Order: sequence, then structure tokens, then C-alpha cells
Amino acid sequence: MPNNKVDIYKKEGQLMVKCENYKTAIKGQEADEYPLIPTIDKKNSYQVKTEDLRQALAQVVFAVSTSESRIELSGVLFHFQPERLVLAATDSYRLAEKDVKLKSGQGEEKKIIVPAKTVQELLRIISSVRAEEMTEEEREVRIFVTENQVMFSVDGIELISRLIEGQYPEYKQIIPQQSETVCYLERVELIRAVKAASIFSKSGINDINLDFPAGKNLVVITSASSQAGENVVELAAEMKGKDNGIVLNYKYLLDGLNNIDSERIKLETINCNTPCILRPEKASDYLYIIMPIKQ
Repeated sequence: MPNNKVDIYKKEGQLMVKCENYKTAIKGQEADEYPLIPTIDKKNSYQVKTEDLRQALAQVVFAVSTSESRIELSGVLFHFQPERLVLAATDSYRLAEKDVKLKSGQGEEKKIIVPAKTVQELLRIISSVRAEEMTEEEREVRIFVTENQVMFSVDGIELISRLIEGQYPEYKQIIPQQSETVCYLERVELIRAVKAASIFSKSGINDINLDFPAGKNLVVITSASSQAGENVVELAAEMKGKDNGIVLNYKYLLDGLNNIDSERIKLETINCNTPCILRPEKASDYLYIIMPIKQ
């Protein structure tokens, strides 16, 4: 339309848009038919810094299950504790967990499951907010929780969603409390090696082998396919513990590596049949677990 005055008005159930020689009629429905916007009790809320929540959600939402067979896994767990918020997501093949410091909260422990689509929309909203133009108080997300709904409020925008009903799995029990082998590697170098190995992984299995020879301070990444050939990459690493090895889905491994904001990562494993843990080298607020491919 021309860069001029635009007239917008309603006429006989239609929205009329007029600007000079342009005329448009858009059919619509009566406003009375629009669903009622739910009301949320705003007496008590949890508060977290906008950037902290944005980063935390991005680091876990990718691990949410896309299957509808277990509805409770199709969302992100929000576990509110007196001074922190723990976010977790899993599809039963891998798990991501992130701790976020709460600025303030109700002081009571509470668990809710927020649908993945809601989390993705919240991420879009938060990412569009210009933090440099906001006051310190405005750089916070306020979270209000009721029995079956949640509301996120940031920069004058309110996002309301229903919660997923059901019991989230007690995932803590699958997190290994000890390890036989600990390895420290450069994250970018490992990503490059995994991408190279992925070309030769078996189609549909996406398997690559990670071997940790004791006393050699290196990781050997291999893959082989009867159709494509084979690939071997040796990466320098700081090794502690026993000779070990594990087979992983390279796609799951790359997802975790791409969401760790650290130059070096810490990889822990017990044996080829137990979960592998990835963490930032010097931070304890994030972990990513991958179940092995059993040969």
C-alpha cells in the first residue's frame, strides 16, 4: 500500500482496510466467539533473569520427546525449589538438565510440566526482547503457577498455557554417581571429529565408537559402514581412569555438544552399557546424558 494514511473499520462482519486507491475487505468472526482468556492469580510468583531463562530453556528443550505415546515426556519439567529452578527434558534416549538461580520465589517446592510448544514460544518472545532498553526489574520473567495453568510475564507480554498432566519420571536415578573414565576435550575439536565420523556411520543407527585408551591422553573416534567405508580420528585429551569405550548416536552427541557453552567439556563414563555424561569443564549447573547403543 502507499505510504499514506490507512483507514481501518468494521462493516457487516468484515474488516475494511482502505488507503487511497487500495481497498481490502477481510472476513472474520464476531469477537464474542473468541475463547475467554483465562485469569491467573498473581499474588505469588517466581522470578528469574530473562537471559538466564532464555539460555536454560534453549539448553534443554531440544531433548523433549516428539512421540505422543508418553505425553509427560512431551514437555519440559520445571522443578521450583526455594532458591533455584531445575529444568529437565528427556525422550528416554538422552536427557538434559539445567539449574537456574531464582531471584525470588514462593519458597515452596513445586513441579510442573510445560508443553514444548509453550517453551518454544516463550523462547521466541524472550529472544525478541531488547534487554538494553529495559530496566533491571523489567529484565526478569515472572512465572505464576496454578493447579493446571502457568503464566510467563515479560516486558508487558503475558503467555498463558495449560500444563501437561501426569508424573514426570524420576530421572535422577539414571544419572551415574561415579565414573570409571573421565575425559577432558576441546569442544569444537570434538564436534569436528564427530561430524567427520558421522559420514561413515550406519544409516538408521547413526553409531560412532569412542574409545578411551588408558594412559595415552587421547580419544579415538571411529565409524564404519559396508557401503561408505570407515573413518578414524584421534583427538588429544586429558584422560583419567581406566581403559574404556562406548558407542553413541552421533546426532544425540552433537545436540549436547552444541548446547554446552564451554570451550572444554568433561565426558564421563562407566562402561559401554551405562549412560555417558557430558558437562562443561568448570560448571556444575548443566549436564547432558546419552544412553549408549548396545552392540
